[in-house]
Amino acid sequence: MATENILTTLEHGKVVLYTRLDSQRSSIHYRIAIPGLTGYERRSTRTTDLPTAIRTAGDRYKELDYERIKGRAALPKTFKQVTTLYLADLAVLAKAGRASNERVKSHNSFIRNTLDNFFGTITVDQIREADLHAYKKYRIELLPVRLTPA
Repeated sequence: MATENILTTLEHGKVVLYTRLDSQRSSIHYRIAIPGLTGYERRSTRTTDLPTAIRTAGDRYKELDYERIKGRAALPKTFKQVTTLYLADLAVLAKAGRASNERVKSHNSFIRNTLDNFFGTITVDQIREADLHAYKKYRIELLPVRLTPA
C-alpha cells in the first residue's frame, strides 16, 4: 500500500515532493538523495503551496550538494549516531587492551543515560552554546541531593 502521493520530482529524480497519505495535514514533504551517499533526507516543507515547496526542496538540495562537493558531511549525524560510533571504537580499544572494560562500561552508562537522553536526536551541527547551558541545567537537576554533615 502506498504511503505517499508523489507530486513532482526535481534534479533528475534526486528530489521527490510528495504528500503523506497517512497524515491529517496536507503539507508537502520532500525526499532528497545525495549522489555518493546512502539514505535520504526527509522533511516537511511546512507549506501546501507547490511552487513554495519546490523552491524550499530545491534550495535544500543545493545546500546538501554543496556540502558534498566541499567534502563535508552533507547529511550530518545525530548526536546518538556519533556516540554509538565512539562507544564501538572504545570497545575495540578495550579488546586490544588499550582501554579498560570499566572505562567502556562507565562511558557507555553515562552516554546512554544522560548525554543521549538530552542530545540524542539533535544533529551534531545543530548543537549551540545555549544547548550546552540547557544540558548543564538538566544535569544539575538529575544529580542526587547530597546532605552535608551537620
